[in-house]
Amino acid sequence: MYKFLAKRRRVLNPVAWGVLVMLMLGVPSQPNYAQSDFFGLDASRKFLADQRQAVFQDGGDSIMGNREGSITLVEFFDYRCGYCKSFEPVLQKLIASEPQLRVVLKQFPILSEASVMAARAVLAARGQGDSKGGVGKGGVSKEGVGKDILLHERLMALKGGLTTSDILAAAQAVGLDLDRLQRDMKDPRIMRALAKTASLADGLGIRGTPGLVIGDKIIRGAVDEATLRQIITAAKVKASQTGT
Repeated sequence: MYKFLAKRRRVLNPVAWGVLVMLMLGVPSQPNYAQSDFFGLDASRKFLADQRQAVFQDGGDSIMGNREGSITLVEFFDYRCGYCKSFEPVLQKLIASEPQLRVVLKQFPILSEASVMAARAVLAARGQGDSKGGVGKGGVSKEGVGKDILLHERLMALKGGLTTSDILAAAQAVGLDLDRLQRDMKDPRIMRALAKTASLADGLGIRGTPGLVIGDKIIRGAVDEATLRQIITAAKVKASQTGT
């Protein structure tokens, strides 16, 4: 394993390297609740209970759906992950049919250097605000939608590999200022945000993508639409009973 890490160190930037070491050696900045319960959920749920604010309400995350929604689903994902891309239409259908659904996007770039660059681009795009107009899939207006979300959707729709040119072309297509974007991508706060997300994933026992969190449920891997709708329905019932 150490030979593998040494080899990868030469080709990965500091963020990707840090994520890889954190996942393979178990050196999170948060207490490692999941370390002794790798395949179980007890320790991960304890971690979730202690870190709910960071998981569900971190101000640095991109939000899809209703930004003020009463039901929150958190997704840990990677732009090179085929399962994540296959799962994206399910999320979009849920957002369209569940007006109270708030989807928190946790950038978890573990698959490649390009994954890290794409994650940094989307986080940097948050600084350029919302779209002033335009029409998306199905004729839906994009006015008021964050430019980070527009870039996220564009990257998720890409087929095949992912290159720097692909990322910048997608950013230009959604109206982002490329000079500002590339400058903002170098902000140390973005690198810290990625490291923080990797730490949360470790504590939750999420070692791959996608990983989902809703209520007190941690789901490691993609699930079908019917199952996710059942989980959301249960979360809505619980919320109505507890008033949260």
